[in-house]
Amino acid sequence: MARLDGTETKRLLDADGAAVYARSGHLLFPRQGELLAQSFDAIRLTLDGEAFRVADSVSVNQGISLASLSASASGPIAYGTDSIRQTQFAWFDRSGRRLETLGTPDQRGLANPSLSPDGRIAFSRLVGANWDVWLLDMQGAVSKFTSALAPDWYPVWSRDGQQIFDQTMISNIYSRSVTDGTPEQLLLRETTMVYPSDVSPNGSVLL
Repeated sequence: MARLDGTETKRLLDADGAAVYARSGHLLFPRQGELLAQSFDAIRLTLDGEAFRVADSVSVNQGISLASLSASASGPIAYGTDSIRQTQFAWFDRSGRRLETLGTPDQRGLANPSLSPDGRIAFSRLVGANWDVWLLDMQGAVSKFTSALAPDWYPVWSRDGQQIFDQTMISNIYSRSVTDGTPEQLLLRETTMVYPSDVSPNGSVLL
């Protein structure tokens, strides 16, 4: 939330899509498949009370964190519904037969999986309206790898499994160490959309 003159910016809450202000004095926002509302003071830019459910199964475009949601100046609100979907990683053989699943079913968006040389999976996951890179090991343990407010997508493992390349802010590509905690390194900054897709067999070229 920010004032139009730029004098104040603050984080209000976690949601799976952009919030909408209603004439009733509430912020409407999607979270975990539900449409929620919470009282909002537009003068002090503060929330009051607890969030409460307005409807179930609100539709959200997870790619751009935008809900099918609108509020009219006269009071009524409109929203689109969607079935609650769960996604889960799974191994398949070459004939298309599912062998086993990994981790647990998740209602949040899971995308762009990349397999490391030692069998770990890096993937993009939507939590609180922001995409980050997460890691999943073969025992099903999940851990968060990036934590910036900017979206992080398209993780790709280095050939030695020591680094992950990913896209941040649409047009930047970073290299991040998985093992020793060294600072991230900006590899490429462009004005148009770029993202990593593969690494050459000798590990010297990023596509």
